[in-house]
Amino acid sequence: MSSTVSDNGHEPLSAELGVPRARITTFHFGVTQEFWKPAAVPVAGTYVLSVGNDMYRDYETLIEATPIGRELIVVTKRPINSRGRRLRHLNGLSDADLRDLYQRAAYVVVPSTKLTYQPSGTSACLQAMACGKATILPDNPSLRETFAEGEHCLYYEPENPESLRQVCERLDSDPDLVLRMGKAASDYVRVRYTPETMARVIMSRLDPAHV
Repeated sequence: MSSTVSDNGHEPLSAELGVPRARITTFHFGVTQEFWKPAAVPVAGTYVLSVGNDMYRDYETLIEATPIGRELIVVTKRPINSRGRRLRHLNGLSDADLRDLYQRAAYVVVPSTKLTYQPSGTSACLQAMACGKATILPDNPSLRETFAEGEHCLYYEPENPESLRQVCERLDSDPDLVLRMGKAASDYVRVRYTPETMARVIMSRLDPAHV
């Protein structure tokens, strides 16, 4: 039995490796709800936050798109160029420090290059959403499987700074949407993407009769 992290990944796995479709399943990530959670006392954040180290992250587009005057915090080991923007580049943080950054952010952006099958940034998405943050995601099929537009997140066209800028401006101008989407995303993740659901999937792969 083979697994992918999205249903969208079944086709290339079957075509390129010759794995029968019936032998491919989807295994979604989860987050620890007791740790990744909203702040006890909500804070109206002032900065945009982005987190991640993978090769598909597109921080150039994010930096170009971030509204002038808005502070941007990027947590990554990758080198980035601030281009004169208000940018704090952090790395080596503890999980507790990262959670604090999520909780105090205005909203979170998970930027990536154009992707067809790879759902880059899923862990950061789940962490941000579990912490009750409105999140902006690149529009790709694998993420669309998981998160609903306007309910759990907003999507922008990958590698298009103007598209991302417009979505950022939408959140900046609609604090009620920020709160509503952050709450809906947190509720959604806390029900569907937990270590317990991950464990049940693993057990079902080991023992198909397991419920």
